[in-house]
Amino acid sequence: INRFFLGANVKKRLIDPHGRRVRKLRVSLTDKCNLRCHYCMPMDAKFMDEEGYLSFAEYGELIRELCDYGLEELRITGGEPLLRRSFGSFLDAIEGAPLKKIGLTTNAVLLDHYLDRLWERGVHYLNISLDSLSHENFRRITRGNNLSRVLKNIESAKEKGFEVKINVVAMKGFNDHEIFDFVHYSKNMDIEVRFLALMRIG
Repeated sequence: INRFFLGANVKKRLIDPHGRRVRKLRVSLTDKCNLRCHYCMPMDAKFMDEEGYLSFAEYGELIRELCDYGLEELRITGGEPLLRRSFGSFLDAIEGAPLKKIGLTTNAVLLDHYLDRLWERGVHYLNISLDSLSHENFRRITRGNNLSRVLKNIESAKEKGFEVKINVVAMKGFNDHEIFDFVHYSKNMDIEVRFLALMRIG
């Protein structure tokens, strides 16, 4: 917060060091993930104790306070945010916050458990991480066997009216041969597919 300052105008604003108004916030609910993508996480990954997380009430208080300073959009992320215990209680905690847009970034493995709740709470924008449309290659990249479920959940979200975007980490030798498969998938499903560069994080 010390990187920003609060505008002295009657209307309170959060301004960054370059004079830009801050309107968007990303909130990470957990560092846990139920996949082990080889470029992201080791098989024996160790995660934080949930006792060290902010409570949902604290998240709600923080988000509402920032709305007073011009916050308009919220992105819920992780790790895999749907793994956060009692995730639905987080949605309850932010209910009524004066936000114009609420989005969720997820791998969609557990999405079917929360589609109705997300829609009811105004979380209508989904960014879904998906690096392969091939069952064999999906297992190779994620070390998981959930592709059928993920694809079904994407279809269900689309049918329900969510705005869905697919994020693909494009990797030479792993999934670059699937780029045109994703192009056709995008066309057939009427879903935006975005190809992301791999960021080496060690």
